[in-house]
Amino acid sequence: MIARSLLSPFDLHLFNEGTHSHLFDKLGAHLSSEPEGTSFAVWAPNADSVSVIGDFNGWDKTANGLFPREQSGIWEGFIPGVKHGSLYKYHVHSRVTRAGADKADPYAAYSEQPPRQASIVWDLSYQWGDESWMSNRHLSNGRSATAKASQMPTKPSAASGNDSASTATRISRQNPVGAAAMMAAGNRRDSGTGVRVRGASPGSTATIVARASVASSDDSAIDKLSWDASG
Repeated sequence: MIARSLLSPFDLHLFNEGTHSHLFDKLGAHLSSEPEGTSFAVWAPNADSVSVIGDFNGWDKTANGLFPREQSGIWEGFIPGVKHGSLYKYHVHSRVTRAGADKADPYAAYSEQPPRQASIVWDLSYQWGDESWMSNRHLSNGRSATAKASQMPTKPSAASGNDSASTATRISRQNPVGAAAMMAAGNRRDSGTGVRVRGASPGSTATIVARASVASSDDSAIDKLSWDASG
C-alpha cells in the first residue's frame, strides 16, 4: 500500500467500473499538513514508469517516482515537503513507444499561463466570511419568502399590436433567407396569410414568421423571400 494514499480499494473498484463520481478528490495533486507534503495521482494505463518532476526536485525525472495501483492504470505517490505554489509535471514513459514525455496534470487545480505549461500545486481551501448572510438566508431565499423578481412590461407594441408579431417581424427582416427556408416547398396552408408552411399549425413560430413577413413594410426583405404566397 502506498503511504498517504487517497485511493481506497472501493475507490479503485468504482474507478474500474467507470462509476466514480469524485475523481477530482483522488487524482491530481492534494496537499497534506500531517505530514507536510503533497499526494500525486494520475491515470496512465500505457506507461511503464511515471515520475513527478518540478521546481522542488530540479525537474529530475529520476527523483520522485510514482507507483502503480493494482490493474487500474493509476500511478500515485506522496512527496514530502512539496508546498502550495510548487510547479510540477508528470514524466510519463510509454511501454508502447518506449519514449518518455513531460505532461501537465489533467486534474491540476491551477496551471501556468501559456506559453508555459507546468501545473501548480494549489490549496483550494477558503475561509468564508458570510456567516451572517447564511444565518438569515431563509428570510429572503426560502420557499416561503416573498418573491421580488422584476417583471417585464406586457404592454403591446404600438407598431405591431402584439409582441409576438413584432418579434417575428424582426426575425424575418434580419434573416429573410432563414425565414424563406422554413416556408419553401410547404405542405400546409395557413388560412390567415395563404402562405405554405411545412408542418406548421396556426399560431406556431413558423406561421407567425410567415404572417409577419407578409405584413412587413420592408420591401427588400419581402423581395428576398423565394416562396409563393398566392397559391
